Amino acid sequence: MQEIVTLLLFVVAARQWCYTYASDVIVVTDKNFSDVAKSQKFFMLMFSVDWCTGCRYAAPEYEYAARELKLHNPPIPSYKVNGMTEHQLVQQFHVDSYPSVFMHNNGRYVSYEGDLSGPDLVRKMEKEAEPYFKWVNDLAVIESYRGIDESLLLGLFTSTDHPLIQKFERSLHAANPRVKALASTAVPVREFFNVTAGITSILLLQPTRFAKNFASTIVNLTKYYTNESVFAGEITSHILRESRPLIGLYSKQVAGIYEDVKDQLICLLPVSTSVSKNRLHANAALAKQLRERVVDYMRDKVRWVIADELEYPKFVESFQNQENPADDMLAACKWNDKTYQMSGEKLSMKTLKAFVTKTLIQLEMDAVKTKN
Repeated sequence: MQEIVTLLLFVVAARQWCYTYASDVIVVTDKNFSDVAKSQKFFMLMFSVDWCTGCRYAAPEYEYAARELKLHNPPIPSYKVNGMTEHQLVQQFHVDSYPSVFMHNNGRYVSYEGDLSGPDLVRKMEKEAEPYFKWVNDLAVIESYRGIDESLLLGLFTSTDHPLIQKFERSLHAANPRVKALASTAVPVREFFNVTAGITSILLLQPTRFAKNFASTIVNLTKYYTNESVFAGEITSHILRESRPLIGLYSKQVAGIYEDVKDQLICLLPVSTSVSKNRLHANAALAKQLRERVVDYMRDKVRWVIADELEYPKFVESFQNQENPADDMLAACKWNDKTYQMSGEKLSMKTLKAFVTKTLIQLEMDAVKTKN
């Protein structure tokens, strides 16, 4: 009997040893975490404690994710922290519940809020590790990479390890997938955009559908990247702001850039051109009228968007005054959570110009009241 007990104890101990040896999860501490974090561009980090029931359930799922991520090209390491002993890291990450998982991307941490299942952890971490931009050397690729209603952030660097690339990548995190991005070091590409040799330039190429010319769609954002006091999150706001053209056409592809717009006046022209035999011509004609008789006068104070109310009713409705919606809305403007409507039987550029001018004056008066 004693031999059987001894054998069982040996088997249990062997299993525990094998489990520890086979684990792809690496333990980190207050002392070595800083060096570990600097050495890896991507990794996953879990805080756990022995007394936590949820941690015991999460442990095998995290192990599964660690094995899968180790097979990633390049491998993505998975770390764990003992919340009972590593107090500095607990404070650094503001951990107040266990288990807590964070995903690291090039110096930035994202708190994981999803289901703690192995496959979900893998999918989220792999998505986090996806590149936000591609390197290209051909102008034709740049021209074909986006549609005429989409924006493109283009980084023209002097080398593939330029110090601004990290900031460029970080600024794209919140903008992705709303704004596409490419980067290039190719001389022909740089020359096409008139970028001098030895100079780095980061350009935002706006949608071209209703633009006067190609040059008018290029916005230089380099100054935000070279300014050390401007952080990536602030640059993201500039990217999204400039991604909205003076006159744009709403579609599923560009819906993201019109979501949660802050401190920028967006004015809508609802149309029903989807029932027209030549909707492209109808939209272009409206945009031409708008540009010649209203937009040039307003300059950069307003961003205009044409949206088909039959195809995108929810977007059009978001511009309506919910307390007093208008059935005969010809135009509407939105500033943060405030909406302004213009009603009538037929759209007139003269009336539209007066309506938007009045809206701008009202916003200026509101700003003065708020300041005082």
